[in-house]
Amino acid sequence: TQVLAFSRKDHYANNDCIDQRVNFLDELDDLVKNKIEDANVAVIQELGLRDGVTHAEYKIRNGEPYLMEIAARGAGGGISSIIIPKITGFDTAAFIISNALGEATNLFQPHKQNIYAVLEFFDFPIGTVKSVNVKEQNVAEADFFSCTVKSGEIIAPILDSRDRKGYFIVTDDTQAGAISRAAKIRESVEIIYERN
Repeated sequence: TQVLAFSRKDHYANNDCIDQRVNFLDELDDLVKNKIEDANVAVIQELGLRDGVTHAEYKIRNGEPYLMEIAARGAGGGISSIIIPKITGFDTAAFIISNALGEATNLFQPHKQNIYAVLEFFDFPIGTVKSVNVKEQNVAEADFFSCTVKSGEIIAPILDSRDRKGYFIVTDDTQAGAISRAAKIRESVEIIYERN
């Protein structure tokens, strides 16, 4: 059992159950990472999962991890398909297909993370959209970009994950670079609202 990556979530201010940003910025200290890895291995073994990929989420309180969720699947939102291969060199899709076909698979060789990533869901103010302006040249630099807001649409509070209006993924070889690229993409989408 091998942990591929660690991330930290930020949630919407009005809904702390829905993630608004997932940072792969190597922000956890090694002691916490070791505790998470030990807990994760124990849970996977207890569940009897012998092969494949898993996605787990832990809440950290006073330096101790508490399991919130674990699933026999990769993480969604481009994490398994875009972020994990980019920051680790491990192709999760190729691994799953090879495994399903009964082919021998090379075990992942862990290495220190040297690519950083930010996955961020948009957090637009509430209101009726008059128009959407996107700086296409800037968003073309994202590893992934999707903005679903349309003119005439009413943006409501984020009550569940379906209310989010798109997201983007950026990567860089430095933490500061990933954060800067995320800010650039975020600022490249301008929503003009109808007046009340």
